[in-house]
Amino acid sequence: MLDVHPPHAPTHTWRDFFIHIATIVIGLLIAVGLEQTVEWLHRKHELRETQLALEHESSNNRVILERDVRTFWRYDAMLARDMQSLLYLKEHPQATRDDLPDALIYDAGWEFFTVANDKVAHETGTLALMKHDERARWDDLYRELEEANRDAIELAEAVDEANRINFALGGSRTMGEAQIDQAIDRTAAAITKLVSLGHDLPGMVEDHADIFSGVRTPTYEQLRALTQNENHASDPRYTLLIEKTEASIHDAANAPHETRP
Repeated sequence: MLDVHPPHAPTHTWRDFFIHIATIVIGLLIAVGLEQTVEWLHRKHELRETQLALEHESSNNRVILERDVRTFWRYDAMLARDMQSLLYLKEHPQATRDDLPDALIYDAGWEFFTVANDKVAHETGTLALMKHDERARWDDLYRELEEANRDAIELAEAVDEANRINFALGGSRTMGEAQIDQAIDRTAAAITKLVSLGHDLPGMVEDHADIFSGVRTPTYEQLRALTQNENHASDPRYTLLIEKTEASIHDAANAPHETRP
């Protein structure tokens, strides 16, 4: 025969109450602590991914800067050549564009710096996890990159404006005085924009030597010379282009000219 005993009712004392409350509080603290630990590890992983992405993007931007420096000197040669050609046409109204080799060719090809990872880092708030010095370093770098991109857009617009002279002429090989003056003004504006963009490049190398060390950008002295419209024929970067144009100018000056439609 089984003995049936009534259940023992729990003893409700203050000690039991505090033990119960302490158990709940400790359980909540452990749960919150685990959640915070998981969140901290996740954010730390995000931060490391962001740092690697920014470093990778910086490596790509270094390559872009090296290419853009070469493009800078090509633009400089192109605009110097075209300005010489336009001034010659202005002084010799009977000359035609055929008298000048490859003249009035306004090329394009500037490559823009990439800033996508910086924008993502700002949108996700990952930059806020960085130490102040590191965050300030990235902010300063991308500010300079975006400034250079804005100047590159203005250069492209100025070159496009200069190039419209060619489009307006169509198949005509001659230019009227007003057209030549307009082309000179637009070419001068493009040179000004190029010099402005050129000033961005050495600044980036100086401010961020850890990324751009060894990249040879235009010096401030060279940029000042371009602004002052000095004679660049001695510069080996574009001596051949200038010599080709000057030789054509010399030949054209000593040959009879026929105004062509």
